[in-house]
Amino acid sequence: RMDLGYLLACENYGPVESTNGDYVGGIAGTAQSVLRSCWSKCALTGGKYVGGVAGYATELYNCTSLVLITSDENWTGAVAGDWDRTGSLSGNRFVPLEGQAGVDGISYAGQAQPVSFEELAQGNIPDRFRQFILTYQAEDTVVEQVTCTYGDSFSDHPAPEVPQQEGCFGAWAMPESTQVDFDYVISACYTPYTTTLASAAQRDNGRPVFLMEGTFDANAQLDAAAQTQSEDGEVWTVQLNGDDGSAHTVRFTPPDGWSKLSLTLSTTDGKETPISWQQDGSCCVFSAPTGSFTLHLNRDTAPSPLLLLLLLPLAGIVLLFLILRRRKRKKPSAQPA
Repeated sequence: RMDLGYLLACENYGPVESTNGDYVGGIAGTAQSVLRSCWSKCALTGGKYVGGVAGYATELYNCTSLVLITSDENWTGAVAGDWDRTGSLSGNRFVPLEGQAGVDGISYAGQAQPVSFEELAQGNIPDRFRQFILTYQAEDTVVEQVTCTYGDSFSDHPAPEVPQQEGCFGAWAMPESTQVDFDYVISACYTPYTTTLASAAQRDNGRPVFLMEGTFDANAQLDAAAQTQSEDGEVWTVQLNGDDGSAHTVRFTPPDGWSKLSLTLSTTDGKETPISWQQDGSCCVFSAPTGSFTLHLNRDTAPSPLLLLLLLPLAGIVLLFLILRRRKRKKPSAQPA
């Protein structure tokens, strides 16, 4: 809060934040006196009355701002959140970001006027206004700072590796802009790994045809498509998006009633291999060398050896019965004396 005095040629390049308050400004929250020829290039966060140079101003002359404002309230502007109409507003400029206006949603020619950065850079501006810094930060630790020029593509400055966090997948929360137009602080976001992926393809009972176990990031997706399906077999193509080539445990659900079957796996190199699997409920559990493969399922309709062993005694009894019956029919009748 500035009630008295005169501020001349002040500069600010650090963030200003009020978590539950109003009147936030790059140079002053509230200025009841004169601000002249000040420079503000920072991120601002607050409630009402949030402005690039002042949250609320009385006399504001020849100030320049390039700010990023975060506020869901009214009275925000790239130059000032609002100003005292009995005071004076003259010669102020700002480089607009995200559709900003000068004062409380309105820009005023000659008073709070938008300019392009290229136009601004043709004049005499502070060196720090020409320099743009990307700060990569993981929690409270600065990982790396990259110095850029306005308009550079983010792809021209590769981001550092995201610090690892146990049990989580990390990624940088990149700005929506594709070009460097501000001193962005880019934070690392961590998402717990997913340990099981399910295919969208399902059986009639609603169960996924495939479940794949492993450690997957938030972008991983398991796609499964049936190439052929008949009463005797199926062929499925499985594709893990983001496959790193590591082995995975796969749970495959065959059609209902297919208790006897064989599985053959072919990978992207075209090699076909019969695979052994274990029964776990209604699932066939096996290990796949990669996350992408083709599975051939063949139904075994031949009678099982156990069934044959059970039928052999019955067949013997039937055969013996037929032989005895035949002999009985051939037995000669007794002759009278």
